[in-house]
Amino acid sequence: MSDFQSFAVRSAILIDLGLVTPKASRYDKAGEAPRHRARVLIPKNDTAALTAVKAAQDAALAAKNLHGKPGVRLLLQDGDEVDGKGVRIHPDFYAGFAFFTASAKPERAPTLQVGREKRAGAAADFYSGCQIAGAFTCFAYDMGAQSKGASALMNLVWKIGPGQRINTGGDASDQLSDLQVGWSADAQDRQDLVDQVTPADGDDTLSGFFK
Repeated sequence: MSDFQSFAVRSAILIDLGLVTPKASRYDKAGEAPRHRARVLIPKNDTAALTAVKAAQDAALAAKNLHGKPGVRLLLQDGDEVDGKGVRIHPDFYAGFAFFTASAKPERAPTLQVGREKRAGAAADFYSGCQIAGAFTCFAYDMGAQSKGASALMNLVWKIGPGQRINTGGDASDQLSDLQVGWSADAQDRQDLVDQVTPADGDDTLSGFFK
């Protein structure tokens, strides 16, 4: 079993953390160039998507002998998580969603495309709140007691529809709960995406997810 596991998400909300133009982050290693980053919000009622992400996460962790062990940071997070005092950990607009964060080094920037024509995406196309589909790779890491878990690489991000722009500065009036997140591409578009994100080694695990 590999500690690198491919998975796909067919309908989600983008939180832009530097998707098109990399932004410096506290997660960057010293001397390392800023990465492309995005957060992907998945409605909790999308059980197919959550199952796919969790399966990739669990397989990657198992390959590193980390699955189920204490102190391991999971890829998939709960947007409704609260602290010991019952206070929300994440902004209000995460309510009703699970999420994960993905990144890519500048030299391995993700493919960005927009709409049925699959034109190349630009900075103006992607904003926090737009609808996306995408292909990702979950991987496990173990750098000692203080840093072990699962994370994700971005391979392809496809904008499939507009959405309410989100003020990620924490404006509680920006509630995602009212958004109707739907797949806006036709069957051929879905198959085209599968063709692009299915690993070259013949692993066809993504195909069934987009039928």
